[in-house]
Amino acid sequence: MKIVKVEAIPVIIPFNTEWKISTVNDFGGGYVVMKLYTDEGIVGIGEIGRWFEGECPSDIVNTCMKFCAPILMEAEDPLNINAIMDKFRCIRERRFAKALVDIALHDLKGKKLGIPVYQLLGGAYRTKIPVCQSLGIKDYDSIRRDLDLYLGQGFRAFKIKIGLDYDFDIKLVRMIREIVGPDVQLRVDANGAYFGSTCLAALQEMEKCNLTLIEQPCSYIHHSLLRDLRRSLHTPILACEAAMTPETVYELVKDEAVDMINIKIGRPSGFIGSKQMEAVAIGAGLPVCIGTQLEMGVGTAACAHLAASIRDFADTSDITGPTLLVDDILIKPLDYRDGYLHVPNGPGLGVEIDDDKLEFYRLDK
Repeated sequence: MKIVKVEAIPVIIPFNTEWKISTVNDFGGGYVVMKLYTDEGIVGIGEIGRWFEGECPSDIVNTCMKFCAPILMEAEDPLNINAIMDKFRCIRERRFAKALVDIALHDLKGKKLGIPVYQLLGGAYRTKIPVCQSLGIKDYDSIRRDLDLYLGQGFRAFKIKIGLDYDFDIKLVRMIREIVGPDVQLRVDANGAYFGSTCLAALQEMEKCNLTLIEQPCSYIHHSLLRDLRRSLHTPILACEAAMTPETVYELVKDEAVDMINIKIGRPSGFIGSKQMEAVAIGAGLPVCIGTQLEMGVGTAACAHLAASIRDFADTSDITGPTLLVDDILIKPLDYRDGYLHVPNGPGLGVEIDDDKLEFYRLDK
């Protein structure tokens, strides 16, 4: 089998609700979808997005088409993913572009072998992933309306975006706990926006509301502050922006800075790097959960397969990107039921792209 054509397609689908976090408010860049066509008629697909942390869709398309596509089409065996991805080591950074290639290659290999991607990752520990719905930063009335909607959809865990104002955040967490009652899981995520030790008192007030996790309260470079917060709080600290690669996980472990690791598949350049991050974390006794870059259905399916393969799985994962969009590019939507995302079990990622929708939402037409 040979790869005969490569496409990297920029796509944009609007949110179905206002979306804002403490550190980045412009999520308008969109996504990039990859298709790997083979001489056997098998097409591998991948998707990356929506928040690229330094790479924009045009960067990713350019990297994939100018640098990655020639290597992919010259590959003697497209099923030898390690060998192909190793050739991209000379491309510095561009981690999200390389992740897009990695995901598409795993989908292609799964389809060729007739097995789900999670089998390529060592097998599945679970067939459904517990998910938490994210609540972006909004006014209190808007949050109430969102909660009514999401509770009606069966969500029983929520991630509350915080980080702009201590008093607002404390009141928000208290209000949400009062609305949802004692049995719904709540976690908070400041996206690294809190500064200095002054955030400790605010976080101590919030954890009185029975939080399950505090995600990235301060900057990813402040390991000493993370460690101090970890020692002072009762709620586990989850590293997100601080956990970018296997090397950064090692540094977090060495500094005893956090209790858990959040892996986002784009940051370590795909499945291979993600499993390396897991190995470092699990080796140090730190459980792992899988995070979102607000992906559409293809990218979220990739996250689900990765989550299925994680041994020591922590808490819930916020891989609910498709539920925050007005539409998706999948023929059949992902299966969210009763607070879980059910992992697609077909060959490869187990999802198919609706080409008409892909064409409708593409940015470069």
